[in-house]
Amino acid sequence: MRRSEALRPTAINTRIVFWPCLVDILTSVLMIFLLIYFIHATLIGQKDLEAQRIRMNQDSFVAVFNREFASEIGDKSIEIRQDLNLVQITFSDRILFPTKQYQLQPGGEDALRRCAVIFNKSAKSGFKQIQVEGHTDNRVFESAVYPHDNWELSTGRAISVVKFLIGQGLKESLLSANGYAANRPRDTRDTDEGWNKNRRIEIRIIFSTPEQQ
Repeated sequence: MRRSEALRPTAINTRIVFWPCLVDILTSVLMIFLLIYFIHATLIGQKDLEAQRIRMNQDSFVAVFNREFASEIGDKSIEIRQDLNLVQITFSDRILFPTKQYQLQPGGEDALRRCAVIFNKSAKSGFKQIQVEGHTDNRVFESAVYPHDNWELSTGRAISVVKFLIGQGLKESLLSANGYAANRPRDTRDTDEGWNKNRRIEIRIIFSTPEQQ
């Protein structure tokens, strides 16, 4: 080798190859997206399973209730329906209370006693709350003794139902009572039929928490 060639500086390739780094970055991003998708799909799947379980519990509750109260449902003194996360039971006031009174009559106690048996047996199915609401018609009601008006009548009736259910073994923490007087009518007609529909007790059995709705 000639001396001039030996002393010639060696050429260095300074070109940077980005492709391996880019492939690594894209692979990492893809893995992150796949992980996010997997977590999301898992959570959605869990929510779907929980919703299905809640619905099955509601269906079972309604089936038992329909069998127990077939005659009362038949004559429309009691109604039951499902709506999303709850089951609502509506009692005509005539089955539970004497006219303009807030204390339960014997037939009302019997009906609620049968309800309480179903509630207690269904407690393990996971319902979260039982809300009791009292409603009156819109006719003016005034009395010198309690209840003095429709507000006190609707609230007193709801409280009477709650206290009776507690006496049948239901936990106080599950129950709440509210009275709405005539402010949430089912029928706006000023007729006997409309008034009869509006005088009622509604019991809502909540089967899920707000996070599960």
